[in-house]
Amino acid sequence: MPHETNGSHVGGGEPRTRLLFAAKGAVGAVRDDDVGYKPWTSGIVWDGETLVFVTYGPEEFRVLWGGGVDEYNDFLVRRRQVIAYHRGSWSPSRMVPIPFDMEDFERWLSENPSGRTCGDRHREWALSVFMDAGKLALLRARHPLSYCVPEYETLEVRVYAWSIAVTVRDRDSMKRMGRRLPLTLIERYGKELISRSLCRLPLFERLSSCRVRGAGVILADRFVAPERTSTLGERLRRRALRAFRAGEIPQTLAVSRRWRPRSQAHRSYPCVQVVCWPVVIIGSATDVETVASVVGSARGLLHVTWFPYLARLGAKIHPDGMCLLHPFDRADIHASLCANGLAPETDFFEPDPPHLRRIK
Repeated sequence: MPHETNGSHVGGGEPRTRLLFAAKGAVGAVRDDDVGYKPWTSGIVWDGETLVFVTYGPEEFRVLWGGGVDEYNDFLVRRRQVIAYHRGSWSPSRMVPIPFDMEDFERWLSENPSGRTCGDRHREWALSVFMDAGKLALLRARHPLSYCVPEYETLEVRVYAWSIAVTVRDRDSMKRMGRRLPLTLIERYGKELISRSLCRLPLFERLSSCRVRGAGVILADRFVAPERTSTLGERLRRRALRAFRAGEIPQTLAVSRRWRPRSQAHRSYPCVQVVCWPVVIIGSATDVETVASVVGSARGLLHVTWFPYLARLGAKIHPDGMCLLHPFDRADIHASLCANGLAPETDFFEPDPPHLRRIK
């Protein structure tokens, strides 16, 4: 059973997994928290207006730092993250890549003995090349190719949310809406989502701490209030990313009760309340968007999973309300769309109509 403060994780097992990271568990590119580690940060120059950085081919990488194809691909991912970090910090008006050339670099060292003692020799060399337009053109002609990790291996983490319009019977029912969701229901939803919708998509495969193929879904263990999501999305993204880099497959990702929907003293009941269910999708850049589209189209499964549970709490999914999967940082906007013009229902028997048992 889930704990209140820490979600449990499971690691090990097969590296290729048909996985919903079913969990108690945007949008944004993965950021490198260790921007001071070389070789990812070598050869970057900022002159106050222009960002100059060295690019390394696979052969140059092997000679300088060693490693094979996998290590080089990891290096490319980290390198791109560091450059993106500096670009976001400095907002350069111009970016100039300098292809690394071992022959020219060694010639520069022989002509500039002081360069051997500087902290980042590649940075000083790149600055000298940047100041010489003729040499820069020559090096670009000598190294015309640029290298990057394919999108189907580039790690990306996005946070979405289901916005669900429900009718809440009374204040006690509203309090119960803030409880942790039953782990059995989360697991059931995950298994059904895999077997019915995600089975046609690539298997999730962790290639390294920064590369991946396929995509998986992490589900939160609590409904949250849409107006309280300003910082929660980034926290969930970072937690999922840390777990991935540690080599763990998060089985649960707990959400603190501080984010729960809350009853308001001035509110009259029954009332229409929109609750958000966070969904973290982690995987390759090409597959995350596809998985989000597939999950967002499975509204029938959402109803089947939560309709009986909400009825026991004294709430029910509003028949005229919309269930939307959307980026988490726009939860408040979509919540207003879900509840727009809806009047609360007053009939709270626990229905089980046949059409709710059918999932398209």
